[in-house]
Amino acid sequence: MVHVTSEIGRLRKVLVHEPGPEVDRMVPPMMEELLFDDILFGDRARDEHRRFRRLLQLLGIEVVEANQLLTEALAGDEARAWLWKMLRPEAPQELRGAPPAASAEEAVAIAVGGLLAADHPHGIEVEDLFRLAPLPNWCFQRDPQVILGDGVIFSAMATAARWREGVLTRCTFRFHPDLSDTPVILDPLREAQNLGHLLGPHRPCLEGGDVLVMSADVVAVGVSERTNSAAVEILAATLAELEDGPRWLEVVHLPHRRAYMHLDTVFTPLDRDAALV
Repeated sequence: MVHVTSEIGRLRKVLVHEPGPEVDRMVPPMMEELLFDDILFGDRARDEHRRFRRLLQLLGIEVVEANQLLTEALAGDEARAWLWKMLRPEAPQELRGAPPAASAEEAVAIAVGGLLAADHPHGIEVEDLFRLAPLPNWCFQRDPQVILGDGVIFSAMATAARWREGVLTRCTFRFHPDLSDTPVILDPLREAQNLGHLLGPHRPCLEGGDVLVMSADVVAVGVSERTNSAAVEILAATLAELEDGPRWLEVVHLPHRRAYMHLDTVFTPLDRDAALV
């Protein structure tokens, strides 16, 4: 179902997410942590996104909604049980043993939209606005994964605010019938665990916005605020072992400033011999 060997080839299918309740629930104190310059007007954002989707469809591009894929992946009890288990570290107490019988739609609504403290069934008083924070960055579907050739590279998100996005992406590829056979080229978190580097300064951080598939032979990766050298070293070693993988990995060191957050922020391929810088 997946195949990418170029940033500039003909686009046949694209993964998107329409801003939903997770955007409506954003509050000013969340802006800095989530790197938003302002609170989005949800209705306007959804209207613009739908017009963008219609334009893509008019061009003959198949548009795939991330939440729909996740809902389909969570159709089985095993998938929902796996999701609740993986979300346990940040989930409120009453959800840590959530029954797999909860519907797939409910699971997606909670995992992406979060839970307000006011929605607590017993009406308890809590200081925090959310018992489970929303994921407004979920609309940036380039970041949680990278498609390279016919396989997937999972991201290791740099900030706690985006950690859950990686869980949802792994869940989708693990359980969706159209994606479960996709070869996993690299999961930095699994590699870090094997190396004993899951925590601390050597924890690998890799986000999809820092990885550009320039061609079947060339991949560029940025060392930035969100992707560190530890992850790039693991990526380089992994690509070197692929029989039919890229032959070159170009490493670009970016200033650790917000304006240079990801490589795709400052360097966008437009054609085989042109880029927007």
